[in-house]
Amino acid sequence: MTVIHQVTDIHIPVTGDFNVRDNFTLLMQHVASAQPDILTITGDLPGEDGNREAYLWIRDQLPSDISCLVLPGNHDDPAALFAIFQSEMNTNPEFFEIVALDQIDLVFANTASNYLPSDQIATLADVSIREGSLLFLHHPTEEISGGFMDRTYPLLNRDEVSRAISDSNIEHVFCGHFHTEYLCRTTYNLYLTPSPAFTVDRDSVKPIISPPGIPLREIAVEGALVSTRVIYLEEESRHCVK
Repeated sequence: MTVIHQVTDIHIPVTGDFNVRDNFTLLMQHVASAQPDILTITGDLPGEDGNREAYLWIRDQLPSDISCLVLPGNHDDPAALFAIFQSEMNTNPEFFEIVALDQIDLVFANTASNYLPSDQIATLADVSIREGSLLFLHHPTEEISGGFMDRTYPLLNRDEVSRAISDSNIEHVFCGHFHTEYLCRTTYNLYLTPSPAFTVDRDSVKPIISPPGIPLREIAVEGALVSTRVIYLEEESRHCVK
């Protein structure tokens, strides 16, 4: 079995309220204790767009014994991100990676420009990517509700990307960006992972912001079988107290 932990939209500040930093620290403590095979952070790492100080702080919090693959979001500077997080998993400054598991593949792609680049779209259809594979990226690849995030910050070639995924061997897509938890079933499964920085109302056409939980997504892959859940650390803490 391969276990992946996904954290997204952490928006780490360098000044002001550091509660978001505390949330990320708790998440990394959980990851270090749980020992997944892979940690992925799927975009929007800094509280201020492209802030290198935030990137360096985040890098220093990562568990040193767990492989980590970082993707950029629309609030990231991909060049600075790659310079700081380049590793045995982050090998490509264009942030397109394929990790082969026993029976399926993990595909990681880059929507920092609010587009998935055409060459990365084409690669999704490559027959070498095996049936039942997983795709990780920052933006949702479907319209979710017609709410504020869909109207204001969509993936600008979303329809083209969704068609390419539907025509590919990818079965599960994991993203963030919308700061909420959601499962959208189409010709593939699209999983939105919530943010530990703040929550955005999924349905409202106006931006309704509320405090976050402390969430991460756990994904377990056994052969070609995939299971996933969102873990909220504040809920786990309450259960421990009881």
